[in-house]
Amino acid sequence: MPAPMETPRCLIVTQDRFLARLLDLLLDHGEYERRVLSDARAATRDIEAWRPHLAILDIDIDDGHGIDLVHDWKARGGTLPIIGVTRRKTIEARLGAFEHGIDDLLVIPCRGSPRAF
Repeated sequence: MPAPMETPRCLIVTQDRFLARLLDLLLDHGEYERRVLSDARAATRDIEAWRPHLAILDIDIDDGHGIDLVHDWKARGGTLPIIGVTRRKTIEARLGAFEHGIDDLLVIPCRGSPRAF
């Protein structure tokens, strides 16, 4: 009999409460175990200890230094797939995310609103 499959784990890292809630709700259909964090240091610890299968990272956290988490993780040989989300408008900023190791990037059109949920 084959071993049961491990439940996929997704780490969501953003300081935007609306975005965190939205991403958490999108993944809340019984197939993903999720954790939501709001700072890069806590995310680094969780990546090491919890071993998520995917991270969704707001690269604009910590005054735009969220991308440093990706760079540091990838530089240490990490293979965690990371989807970045950003509000940045310039193509240079977006391309820079890929240069730092982001696997894919979603551009969100606006800041969240706590009234939406």
